[in-house]
Amino acid sequence: MIPVTVDTRRARAQATIDAYCRCANEVPYNEVLIDLLTDLMHWTDGNGLDFKHAVDHAEFHHDAEVQS
Repeated sequence: MIPVTVDTRRARAQATIDAYCRCANEVPYNEVLIDLLTDLMHWTDGNGLDFKHAVDHAEFHHDAEVQS
C-alpha cells in the first residue's frame, strides 16, 4: 500500500469541501466546514458510530503526520 501524503489529504479535503459547497449552495468555507461537520455528526449518529472517537483518532493521525 502506498502511503497517503499530506498533500493528497489536502487535495481530497478540498474536493470534498468543493462538492459540499455545490450541494449546500454555500461558499464561505468556514460556514461550509461547520455544516459539513454537523452533517457528519448526524451521519455517525444514524450509523451507530462515535463522532468524537473518530475526531480523536483523526487528530492522532494528523499530529503524527505533521511531525513527520
